[in-house]
Amino acid sequence: MTNLLILSKFAKEYRDLLQAAEPDLKIFTAAAEAPDCEVVFGEPALIAPQMASLAHPRWVQSTFAGVDPLLQPGMRRDYLLTNMRGVFGDLMVEFVLGYLLLHERHILQHLEAQQKRQWHPVQPGRLRGKTIGLLGVGTIGSELAKAAKFLGMKVRGYTFA
Repeated sequence: MTNLLILSKFAKEYRDLLQAAEPDLKIFTAAAEAPDCEVVFGEPALIAPQMASLAHPRWVQSTFAGVDPLLQPGMRRDYLLTNMRGVFGDLMVEFVLGYLLLHERHILQHLEAQQKRQWHPVQPGRLRGKTIGLLGVGTIGSELAKAAKFLGMKVRGYTFA
C-alpha cells in the first residue's frame, strides 16, 4: 500500500477529498508521523524543509506551478517531481486582466462616487495601446501575453535564466 504525505495549509480538505476517492489510502499530514511515505503532495515551501527527513520519497506532486524551493542547491534529487504547470494560466489571466480593468477604468472610484450619489468626472482609460511587462514568460506569462495582445496591448516579456 502506498503512503501519502500531504504538506499543505489545505491538508484537511485534500485529505478528505482523497480519502473519499481512495478509502484504503494511508494519508499523513505531518512528516514526523510518516518518514516512510513514498508520495508527497503539497506546497513546495512546506515540502522542502521536510525532504531530508523522508526515507524513500518516490514522487513529489506540487500543488503549485512553481517548485523553486525544491530545486535549491543541496536538495535531494532522488524522486520524481511534478507540478501543476498549465493549470493556472486561464485563472491568472482573468485575475490579472480584472485588476488591470479595475485600475484603468477607475471602477472603484466610480462605485464609491455612485454610493455617495456624486458624479465622478474622470474619464476611464483603455488597455488598448498600453504596454504590459511580464516578469517570467512561462505557462502563465504566455497565456497572459496572448490575452493582452488580443486586447491590443503591447507585450514585453522578461525571463530569467
